[in-house]
Amino acid sequence: MSSYFNFIDHTADIAVEVKADSLEELFIASALAFKETVFEPDSIISKEQHHLKLNSHSLESLLVNFLNELNFRLTSQKKIVKNFTDVKIYQNDDNWNLECTLHESEVDEDKIKTEIKSVTYHQMDLRKTDEGYKTIIVFDI
Repeated sequence: MSSYFNFIDHTADIAVEVKADSLEELFIASALAFKETVFEPDSIISKEQHHLKLNSHSLESLLVNFLNELNFRLTSQKKIVKNFTDVKIYQNDDNWNLECTLHESEVDEDKIKTEIKSVTYHQMDLRKTDEGYKTIIVFDI
């Protein structure tokens, strides 16, 4: 299966179903869905690297924090992530941790097509299935 995302109908916001073989692929596919939601397709050239470390009490909150960090970087620093390397998700005691390298570039505001207020927990239920991992993400616009 690898990973994929599929936009689904939602009344006022944007919702996406994400499926992947691993947690790392699920987080990357979720970030790609975020990027497709907010940014006009374009040839982005990665110019900067940023090492990101996050931790949280649950996988759902780790995913929300990760996507909200990408949204923060876009709205406040005008940076969009082209891709991710060295993605690691692991549990340490009671916390879930994410480490990765973001390859990003500055963007012009006119390339931003949708402004996301935040990533929500609404309908999010990140779970392991027989086929891998899946969740639904709702972007509050």
